[in-house]
Amino acid sequence: MRGRKPHSLTIAPADVPALQQIARSQTLPFFQVQRARIVLEMAHGGRTRSVAIEARCDETTVRRTCHRYERLGVPGRAIAHLWVILVKCNACAPGRFRVPSPVWLPRPRRPGE
Repeated sequence: MRGRKPHSLTIAPADVPALQQIARSQTLPFFQVQRARIVLEMAHGGRTRSVAIEARCDETTVRRTCHRYERLGVPGRAIAHLWVILVKCNACAPGRFRVPSPVWLPRPRRPGE
């Protein structure tokens, strides 16, 4: 067989639902969705090249993503959870997230203005 050995990646059972939720998300940043899809595909036995073609990225990106998952697990789980909360709170508002604006105090007038 030519090429590199297949990279075997195992996902922790507790991480599977989080990765699947991130991979299906339409509101999270693209890089998080792409990383989750890459990890899930590689865990299902996908080859690096085929996963890279499907994810429309470089093979190096696939390898780095797998190594990052092996080192850190799903560190973005808390970030993804915060994004989901923000999106649910602002789901009815088109455009940017609603952020309370600071209270603008009128500028004190100088004598003679």
